[in-house]
Amino acid sequence: MDGWSGGAYAITADDSRHDAAVEVLMDAAFGPGRFAKTAERVREQSAPWREGSRLAFIEGVLVGACRLWPVAAGGRALFLGPIAVAGAHRSAGLGRRLVAACEAVAAEAGWPAVILIGERTFFKPLGYEPVEPGQIELPGPGVGPKLMWKALTPRGLDGLRGPLTGLRAAS
Repeated sequence: MDGWSGGAYAITADDSRHDAAVEVLMDAAFGPGRFAKTAERVREQSAPWREGSRLAFIEGVLVGACRLWPVAAGGRALFLGPIAVAGAHRSAGLGRRLVAACEAVAAEAGWPAVILIGERTFFKPLGYEPVEPGQIELPGPGVGPKLMWKALTPRGLDGLRGPLTGLRAAS
C-alpha cells in the first residue's frame, strides 16, 4: 500500500473500494444515531474529498478512517469527520495521526481551513479553536462549543462567515 506507515499502521488516501468497511467502522463507533446529527446534514450536501481523506490499515484490515468534505461559508474550507478508530486501537494516537495526515494533504493542496464538530478535549490540543457563536450557521440543530476550526494558511479563517453549505467538487 502506498502512503505513510508508522508503527503497525499504514495510512493511505481514501478509496471508494473501502466504503462498506468504513460504514461498518463508523456504525461501530457512533451507532445509528449518527445519521440524525448536524454533521450528517453537512455531509449530505457534499461528497468526500478522497485525495485528502485518510484510512488506516493493519495487515490489510481497516482500523481507522477520517474524511474531509469540501464546504463553503463565505469562503472555501474542508469539513472534517467523521473520525473513527476500531475499539482495540483507540487511545493509541491513531485518531490524531489521521487528523494530522488529512491536514497535511489539505494544506499542501491549498485549502485554507478545516471546520469540524467535535470534542474540545480531543481537538483543542491539535490546534482547533471554538467558532464564535453566529459566525458559521449550520444546517441542523445548534452544536454550540463543539463547532471548531483551524487555519491551514496564515489567513485561512478570514472571510469564513455565514451559512455552511457543502460543495460537490473539491477545488
